[in-house]
Amino acid sequence: MGREIVSEIIQTGNFINPSNRTFRVEVPVKNIDNKIKQNLDAKIKINIYSKPDAVVIPLRIIREDATGKNFVYVMSEDIKDGVYITSKTFISLGNKNSNEVEVTVGLKIGDELVLEGANIVEDSQRVKIIN
Repeated sequence: MGREIVSEIIQTGNFINPSNRTFRVEVPVKNIDNKIKQNLDAKIKINIYSKPDAVVIPLRIIREDATGKNFVYVMSEDIKDGVYITSKTFISLGNKNSNEVEVTVGLKIGDELVLEGANIVEDSQRVKIIN
């Protein structure tokens, strides 16, 4: 049907199917235009965590050092206009989904990170932003 409806779960099942780890949920849906019929299947996304002021970054830019600590490269402006200096910044991770992760320690909102080429950048390297 190509529709998106926001609602809340009012009841969950108490049995988890061991073969596919699923369980039943009940979500009320208003059927304003009578297009929703009985036994109609729906794909739902359940938000189990929300933090409006979270710092969230792409999973693909996170690196790991030899000791297993996670880090990213943060850019800070150099004295030369348009040039930045990278700094290896260690971070602690929180909740994640398939392509993004919450950073709980190490970054703040507004930090500029190396996104493209994060695999080949080194600490204290001079970089330029290419649009």
